Amino acid sequence: MTSVINQCAISLQRKYRLASFLGAVLGGFIPIASFVVAHLETTEHPERWIFVAGGMTYSAMTVYSWASIAFSNRIKAVGFILLVEGVAIFASTFALNVAALTILVAINALATAYNLIAQQRDVHAQTRPEKIKAGVTQKRRAAKPNGSTAIARKELTATKRPTLARATTIA
Repeated sequence: MTSVINQCAISLQRKYRLASFLGAVLGGFIPIASFVVAHLETTEHPERWIFVAGGMTYSAMTVYSWASIAFSNRIKAVGFILLVEGVAIFASTFALNVAALTILVAINALATAYNLIAQQRDVHAQTRPEKIKAGVTQKRRAAKPNGSTAIARKELTATKRPTLARATTIA
């Protein structure tokens, strides 16, 4: 179980920009859509509460897994979900609505990004043994960015460099 701090640190690494972007879009959309539908569309179309319920269920599952790690307590995690999801949808104070929505978007975005990264790592780990058998990984390790190989590097280190004493006697 990876800590919330490590999940955030991993999700915000430069090499995982695409996963972070997709996590923000996919994870962040759900609470925003639930908020907008609940506050702007359900008065004229009460049947749309089903969309709000679906969005809150999706978000609650994500927030529960995140909060149970963050708080190390399942009961606190459930209380956190009830408060944040409830305030985002049902509170009459707009500032509280927006604050809860911001928290939900952040948690859903980071958790989804981390899940995408974990899936990418799992796929990479599953395909890696095939690459090792084919020798692709070993060739990649030996190659340097400028195109030379590790063998050339060994040859350079095998030749002795002149010491300071030799350099002064040569010159």
